[in-house]
Amino acid sequence: EVFGLEVGRRGVAGAEFAELNPELAEYFRGAREGVLVLRVAPETPAARAGLESGDVVVRANGEPVRTIAELRRAITRAEHGEVRLDVVRRGAQREVRLRWER
Repeated sequence: EVFGLEVGRRGVAGAEFAELNPELAEYFRGAREGVLVLRVAPETPAARAGLESGDVVVRANGEPVRTIAELRRAITRAEHGEVRLDVVRRGAQREVRLRWER
């Protein structure tokens, strides 16, 4: 656990992720690299942030995210229980804020 969030092999903050490969990047247009959101569990930090299945996380607190491990690191290093995520959703980039109690 990290700050009360279950961090499994592919799960972070109530969502399951997969690393973007060239085939997924082509399908989810707008991001060449990043971490694809596969599923978001209800009533979790990821759901409250507004993450959706099909989103691609490309940056965390301004730093590029290419792997699930990089996303986990951004969460463990976050101050004040918040991480700013830049995501690509249906070709458009937006920002969400992932928050949790420390």
